[in-house]
Amino acid sequence: MRYLDGILANHDIVDILVTDAVDPHIEELILRYIINKNARLKKVQENVSINCKTLYYSDSTSYLSDHALDLIIGDTVIPDASIAFLKEQIASLKIEHINQGRKVYLRRGGYRGVLNSMEIDLELEKRGYQICYPHLLSFDEKVKYFGLADIIVGPLSSGFANMIFCRPGAKVLALMNTARARDPYFARVAEAFNIDFMTIIGHDVTPGGIHSDCTIDMSRLNKTLNLMESD
Repeated sequence: MRYLDGILANHDIVDILVTDAVDPHIEELILRYIINKNARLKKVQENVSINCKTLYYSDSTSYLSDHALDLIIGDTVIPDASIAFLKEQIASLKIEHINQGRKVYLRRGGYRGVLNSMEIDLELEKRGYQICYPHLLSFDEKVKYFGLADIIVGPLSSGFANMIFCRPGAKVLALMNTARARDPYFARVAEAFNIDFMTIIGHDVTPGGIHSDCTIDMSRLNKTLNLMESD
């Protein structure tokens, strides 16, 4: 986005091309950024050729391994410049953090799931955790909801990215398989935003599989929750 302003300054109108499969929340953020600017968002079908008079291509500054077949430490790259830009944008939102003791449970479906999720559901419900599905919230709703969160727990998923809206010192507990423990993405983001990020590694169905389901030890989960909730 930072480079876009320089491009807009040299053109009467600029079309921003995204595929028709773009995440709705990404689309919302782009539209918010270009409002009242000489830019238009246009969706194009994947694998369709587009004839452009002038084409600017912005390469990704980060590398994420979410769709990889295997994973080693160092596969995920988030440059300092990306972190700095993200912190700058979050600061501009002027999020009001009010300590209300909100405890959030991020559920996950599909692959990389937790096989004893029903057992975990019952335990977290008993402890007063609110089930949240971030993909059902608008951007503004996410900012407000997670801005009031003190603790976030759940199977590791993209929903954990919303911890950037939390107050400094908030606690996050990610449940994951063994391979995901070698992915530093969320730990890197949590460190930048002063979030207390913890993990529990489960027992894998497919040992070493990056997308393996797993089972979480309930005794270990309860001990960790007691520690998080006691502070």
